[in-house]
Amino acid sequence: MLEIPSFFSTETSMKTLLIIEPAFSGLDLIAAAYHLNFSVHIVSAQVDDRSIPEKYTAFITAQHQVDTNSEAQLLEKVMALHRQYQFAAVIPGSEYHVAITARIVEHIDCLGLPRITAMALRDKLHLHLLLEHSSIRTIPYAVIQSVSEIRAQVARVGLPAVIKPLAMAGSLGVKKVETLAEVEEAYLAICENTLSELGHTMGKQALLEQYIQGDEYSIEGWVDRNGIHIVSITQKQLGPEPYFVEIGHIVGASLPAKLESDIRAYTETMIRQLNVNIGAFHLELRCDEQGPVIIEIAGRIGGDCIAELVQLAKGVDLNKAMILSYLGENYQADLTKRLAAVIFYYLPLGQRQYHTIEGIERLKALSGFVRLHIIAKANVPIADSTTFLGRVAYAIFTNETDDALKATLATARQTLKFT
Repeated sequence: MLEIPSFFSTETSMKTLLIIEPAFSGLDLIAAAYHLNFSVHIVSAQVDDRSIPEKYTAFITAQHQVDTNSEAQLLEKVMALHRQYQFAAVIPGSEYHVAITARIVEHIDCLGLPRITAMALRDKLHLHLLLEHSSIRTIPYAVIQSVSEIRAQVARVGLPAVIKPLAMAGSLGVKKVETLAEVEEAYLAICENTLSELGHTMGKQALLEQYIQGDEYSIEGWVDRNGIHIVSITQKQLGPEPYFVEIGHIVGASLPAKLESDIRAYTETMIRQLNVNIGAFHLELRCDEQGPVIIEIAGRIGGDCIAELVQLAKGVDLNKAMILSYLGENYQADLTKRLAAVIFYYLPLGQRQYHTIEGIERLKALSGFVRLHIIAKANVPIADSTTFLGRVAYAIFTNETDDALKATLATARQTLKFT
């Protein structure tokens, strides 16, 4: 929850920080920077979904409008602002602006990711290309640019496989495919999809990757001058295949010692291989009988309230850690807190709308309840449940052990009814 502070520091005592197009989990950087006593400047296109919700404006010193997807316009604007305000740090506010931010800070005296690293944290093909000649395990892949290429690219990767757009987020357009016909159908669906997120569309190219059977995890952490800090191995809960909709995340889940050790070692090797030298990371991987293998990595804090779960379970503020790393400073993490925290989503499969919600008070009475958030309003069409857009609500719980938490989770999933 956002807390409006009751004190205001003078502008002269503050360092000034610039966040480029904060969105989704990146919006929480705004309040975190404010509470770190920064003067917070924002550059945003201020159109459509590239705009700042009103509840964050109390933390912002100034907003500056520019097309944040135009590198030339953004660079010109940031350079002019930097001459005026002398930013102590320039931070990407969304996954879509990691690479462009890295290129822009090359022109000013601020820390940033190497540009080739930033591209790998943004674009799935660049990630594969950067890792192609390394010894670290990766998923076999191919790129599809037309229907005529499908048969040859499937022969390279094999079936079953996973098809996905090259540079979208949130598992949009991602689907498991088991036949040539399914590959073609999914590829055409990507090409024809007009969905736009922060001004980006799926495009006409797709990545085909070998399907990995196994549990999925995300690793949350950051890099600063003291090295790599892994704070959470987050256990993913996914909806039914062939889609990969995330329906829950557990922070603080108990893992077998070898599995945890393997995941940590793989993550540290990957971070070093990619030369991630600054900022937060959110690495998604799967584990099969051969061990961990990367799905993707982003130079941002994980979405779906993962930062809140980490705060609840570990007492670590990932937003402050990310900001301080971009300043060349260290976040002092106290890792003595040991709880488990979960977020889970309600996706009423096959239901196109609801009129009432039953069971809210019973849900709130369950052990470890933190909060409930209703995403979709009553009597409004619900999006298809094959993407995260089909979520209608979420709840967050904590407990001392993940076993107790999972027992509560099983009850909570049956408690709310959307009718």
